[in-house]
Amino acid sequence: MRPRAWLDENRKRTGVFGTALRVPLMLAVFANLLSSCAVVLVNKWLVAQHRFDHIIFLTSCQMAFTAAGMRVMLRCGVFAYKACERRTVVRVAGASLLAMAFMNLNLKQNSVGFFQMTKLACIPCTLATQYLAGDRFPDGATLATLVPLVGGLYV
Repeated sequence: MRPRAWLDENRKRTGVFGTALRVPLMLAVFANLLSSCAVVLVNKWLVAQHRFDHIIFLTSCQMAFTAAGMRVMLRCGVFAYKACERRTVVRVAGASLLAMAFMNLNLKQNSVGFFQMTKLACIPCTLATQYLAGDRFPDGATLATLVPLVGGLYV
């Protein structure tokens, strides 16, 4: 059975976060957390220990690996292709590239702890910007997740 067909069949029986998907979901969350930490620590190691000053090249490599990983997951049926206007794709891709480049520059200039704090501080700032731009107001669940995040930032 194809991965996508298995996923669709399980959703019919147990819902999106049903019992059959709980373990794979938790493994994916753990793998994401582990790989995110590894990327940050390797980047800092390259910059601090080896004086690697080619931040744009480092960002390009990360974007290439992300694109390759997304293609593999698309082929495996983890998610489905969704058509989108080219203008929207270019805006999101440009913003992602700038964000990653600035995060790498931040990591180069600061400690890993300060980098993580500034990265987390971007989440409430992004939600506030979306609200002020008239895009949308975050729902109650999103606001509830901000409480420990913002509290932890200011402790």
